[in-house]
Amino acid sequence: MSRNALAWSWVIEHRSVVDRVVARVARSTSTSLDDLRSATILRLVEKFERFDPDLGTASTWIYWTAREVATRSNRKVIPIADYDVDRVPGPNRIEERLDARRLADRARSEASEGQMAAVESVAEGWSRDEVEERLGCSLATRNARVYRLRDRLRSLG
Repeated sequence: MSRNALAWSWVIEHRSVVDRVVARVARSTSTSLDDLRSATILRLVEKFERFDPDLGTASTWIYWTAREVATRSNRKVIPIADYDVDRVPGPNRIEERLDARRLADRARSEASEGQMAAVESVAEGWSRDEVEERLGCSLATRNARVYRLRDRLRSLG
């Protein structure tokens, strides 16, 4: 049996768990249930080789996969420039740094100290090492702070 067939059979076998977990995640997001369910199923099939039943239950893995899908789908509609979690804007990426600077100017009243430092680090084009040294957190954590701030600004209008 091919790896793809094995992945699809696993998803079909766990369909009731997928439906229950995705419905729970959909209640806490703005993503429609049908869109979230179909995108989560595709993601489960794509990443099936990462599932290890010795490390956790199927429902836990499905839940975190659905949360990832919901988060990614919500980020795509944010009008402020998207920042790839694993990429640091370099000194030559002027547009990204200008977008981060605009976000910083708009966010001064709404941002926490950590969020402002994260936005400033993007605007100034800090390297991964500089982020870890100056902010004391990983690049992914820095970017998560920027995303949370963008989400808050988006909800305020």
